[in-house]
Amino acid sequence: MAQLNIDMASEYLRRSPAGRNDPFPSLHDIGRGQLALFDKYFHTHKEPTTTKLAQLQRAKRLYDSMTTVITHSLLQAPMFGWGVGYFQPDPADGTLAALDYVAYTFYGGWQARRPDGRPRLSGDDNYKGAKNLREDTIFFPVGQLLTKTDNFMLETIIHELAHFVGPGVKSPDRIGDHTYDTKANFLTVNNWTALHTAECYGYFAAESALRNAITIPIH
Repeated sequence: MAQLNIDMASEYLRRSPAGRNDPFPSLHDIGRGQLALFDKYFHTHKEPTTTKLAQLQRAKRLYDSMTTVITHSLLQAPMFGWGVGYFQPDPADGTLAALDYVAYTFYGGWQARRPDGRPRLSGDDNYKGAKNLREDTIFFPVGQLLTKTDNFMLETIIHELAHFVGPGVKSPDRIGDHTYDTKANFLTVNNWTALHTAECYGYFAAESALRNAITIPIH
């Protein structure tokens, strides 16, 4: 639904204004609501149309990559079980649950590789904590996450996927945690910050899927 909303918003921006003699002027507004939803989380409303279109397509590519990751995991898990797919239980489940984590992953981990082609490990890039975790993995403290609502789980998974499929840890364009849904500035950060914030991708996807306004924060 996030991908569809981006496509509809993009078509709305590309469409010429309705002419005075247009018999179906209301059709020209198709996509207006989808663009408004994108603006809600990514704050493109002050940007020129060409910039809006470029930012919509950038977000679309990110969601396209998420779809690829999910599809691979769905194909692999039934055949091979845990240890193969991108989604894994956190090996330190109780520890991170106590710290109020509900998931974690690595910047650009999906395609992070050592020179020999093997996945990079957390120690290769000096991440805190255990140094032997594969970066091509999203880890979930399963016991903690299963106490949450479906909406919360949806937003959390998309949030982590934004980190995972975005640029790597050394890139200034990596998708970080510049704000969260519990912070007062969540819906007021600038355009650049929003486009580089995982929580914004999670909420745009969640609200797109639910097709109505959602309560912030999701519980």
